[in-house]
Amino acid sequence: MRKDVALKTQSECARVSLASGSASQDILCWPFDHASPVTVKWLTDHRLLVTVFKTSPKTHELDPQWAKIVGVASGETQGVPVSELGKGAIPPSGPTKNAAGETAIATGKDGNLTLTVHGPAGTQTLLTVRDSNAGWGIQSGPACSPDGKWILWSDAGRLLVTTPGAQPSTRILSTAEVFGLAAEYGIQVFSQLGADLPLK
Repeated sequence: MRKDVALKTQSECARVSLASGSASQDILCWPFDHASPVTVKWLTDHRLLVTVFKTSPKTHELDPQWAKIVGVASGETQGVPVSELGKGAIPPSGPTKNAAGETAIATGKDGNLTLTVHGPAGTQTLLTVRDSNAGWGIQSGPACSPDGKWILWSDAGRLLVTTPGAQPSTRILSTAEVFGLAAEYGIQVFSQLGADLPLK
């Protein structure tokens, strides 16, 4: 989320980041609305589908309001017809199993978190966090990278990259926050692409 102090406005953006953390770029921004959760999903042609939802005050169901497809490399933006809104908008949580047959599992609530990998060789704990934040809980992920070398997962918009191995490590890829109903519904807020893109 961006804040313009002078104009007293806030905007929400879809951001593309390299998994290495070496570069990131906001590719689409729009006025922030507390009641409008958003999803992002990579398409097969390396374009990004951004869909904004609205919540019905009576039924509390989510209805797609608008969507755009963004070419990250070209910067071109294409609107999605009303008849196609919502189709394919919710990304899968990602592959939880890598080529070695290991499955990543994250469990956590109220600040306590454990990230483990289960496979033919047994179970390995990659990360354990205790009492970090009283209201902290996992909201999406984990998802194995396309090459199976690392795991991406998120909590309240914070994207974290965990690398398994003899000495597993975890680093923060993004500290953006998810506000309002996006957090309450636990909608996926990230989508992975197994390719490098030219970012600024």
